[in-house]
This record gives sequence, C-alpha cells and structure tokens, in this order.
Amino acid sequence: METNVKVEAAIQAVKEGHVDQYAVVVDAYQDGLLAWVASRCLPETDPREIAHIAFLEAFKRIHRYEPNTRFYSWLVTFAHMRLRAEYNSKYRQHKNQRDYLNHLLVSELESRPVDSDDDALKSATLRDCISALPENQRSLVRLRYEEKSRIESLAGVFGTSVSVINVQLYRIRKRLRDCMDRKLNLSSTANPSGNYGPI
Repeated sequence: METNVKVEAAIQAVKEGHVDQYAVVVDAYQDGLLAWVASRCLPETDPREIAHIAFLEAFKRIHRYEPNTRFYSWLVTFAHMRLRAEYNSKYRQHKNQRDYLNHLLVSELESRPVDSDDDALKSATLRDCISALPENQRSLVRLRYEEKSRIESLAGVFGTSVSVINVQLYRIRKRLRDCMDRKLNLSSTANPSGNYGPI
C-alpha cells in the first residue's frame, strides 16, 4: 500500500510538471515489468527495450491516467501493444522470406521456367545451397517442396511433431537464405559488371 501511495504521489507530481518524479515510478515497476515482458517476448527481442518503450509511452500519456487505477496495468497494456507490433513485424519478415524461398524452391524443384537472368542465377545458387544441406534436411526439402507432402505427413515420416517440422523447415529456409546471400554477394564482388559466369 505504501508503494502505491508513493507512486500515485509521484505520478501526480509528474502531471504538475515535476518530470524528475517519474524516476520513482520507474524504480517501483521496472523489475516486475521487465520480468513480465521477458516471459512473453521473442528470443531475438530485447525485453529491456520493450519495457523502456512501455514506460516512455505511459509517460507521454500520463495526463490521461486516472489516479488509483493501477498504473502497472497501464504499463503492461503498452508493453503488450509493443509486443504485438514485434510479433506482427517478425511474422511479416518470416512470411516474406518463406514466400520468396518457396517460390524459388517450387520453381526449381518443379522445373518451372524462371522469370529473368537474375532469377536464373538465384535458382542455380539455391540449387547449390540445397546440395550442401545434410541428408536429412535435403530429404525434408524434397518431400515438402517436390512431393508436396503435408506437414502432418512429414511429422509421421520423421517420427516427430508438427511443431518440430515447422521449426526445422524455418531453420532450413534461414540456412538457405544465408547461404544464398553469401554466395550472391561473393558473385557480385567477383563480377562487378554483373556478367555472372556459371555457378
């Protein structure tokens, strides 16, 4: 109760122009908010950054805060909004990456014609990167993209769960993307004119 009274007094002081009193609010809630964020954020997300943004957003809107209505819950709301934005951003990035690689994988494995010389180079590079995968990963790529096996079927074939197959496919796509970026960058450096030789 004493902490709440102290925090509410500090919030009121901030509203009255004593912005330095916001440090009292931060000190009171930062550990709890950081723990809350850390338990929910993505592995690649820094929970301290999310917590910092939540405190900043709450500060910007502090005049809207109704006294004695649980400021910590208000902070959690802002943190949750930021986490959702992070989730959506990462999902779009992963989806774009997945769609791009799927296009190349399917085009190559189904022997579809490519759209341009640039696509031809990327297709050949992708082929090279796939050949460098471990045997089990090459098998997974073949079954998923060439034979169009369902995720559920792949889980049965490999004796694991659907979620594990999804994770493995994501990691393979990332590995292929990194491999392609590395090889294409090397090719670009070796052929600054853009006249690429055979892979």
